[in-house]
Amino acid sequence: EALGRADQAMREAQEALGQGGDARDPQSRAMRHLQEGGRQMAQQLQRQFGPQPAQGEGEPDDADMAGNPEQGGEGEGGEMGEGRDPLGRRARDVAGNADQGSDTRVPDEAEQLRTRRIQDELRRRGAERERGAEELDYIERLLRRF
Repeated sequence: EALGRADQAMREAQEALGQGGDARDPQSRAMRHLQEGGRQMAQQLQRQFGPQPAQGEGEPDDADMAGNPEQGGEGEGGEMGEGRDPLGRRARDVAGNADQGSDTRVPDEAEQLRTRRIQDELRRRGAERERGAEELDYIERLLRRF
């Protein structure tokens, strides 16, 4: 629904530009509808698959995008939080790097060791050809992620 309204607003902007008019209002509406559609999709995915553990590590949760300008969402005045992109994520500099206050966390040595051990165990189990085809396929898909 929101994405359909965004599509309509983008068509209005295109028409305005084609006639040499001002497209700022329909473009702003399109951005608001796209944000709303993104929130709706995130909520639907969360209902369908449950909360994801990556929430809070660099991406705002639904409450932040719902209108709290300090957290990067769109406020009542329609302004985005400072240093945020239109979807409420932390903005990136010209080179594409996250700002220095990034929420990105580098895994410590213990986490790297645990990951390596899991990979080794998956490789060991994947080499055991007496396992069922379904299990071997699953192991192979897990290993592709690493």
